[in-house]
Amino acid sequence: METSCKEATIRIRANLTWQRRLTKVHTQGRRSLPVTERGRWRELDTCTSSDTLLMNVFCYPGMSRDGKVAALLGAEPHASVCFGYKARVPLVNGRFDRTDVDLRLGNLLVEAKLTEGDFQSARKLRPIID
Repeated sequence: METSCKEATIRIRANLTWQRRLTKVHTQGRRSLPVTERGRWRELDTCTSSDTLLMNVFCYPGMSRDGKVAALLGAEPHASVCFGYKARVPLVNGRFDRTDVDLRLGNLLVEAKLTEGDFQSARKLRPIID
């Protein structure tokens, strides 16, 4: 297990896009977490972070080798992984919201909600991916 964690860390640090997620400031850090000597808490410092959950799963060595997880989620096998994808979500008024989605796996958009009590469900719409 320890070797796999080290390998995952090596994979994250080797990918500049993934590495940038390591510096993302925790949105609830000032209100919900104790003071830290490092200045600010980062998303990946806590187990309640959707970024932490998804990076632990999708950066795990061998996760994408056989394509089984992608197939289970309905994405194409060997789909590319993008954390913090800027989605173009269509609004009722015809405009678009450029929101940050936790994960894009091929053409599948994933929003992991771990602690949000007000998260709502909606009917499935055809995704719009740039």
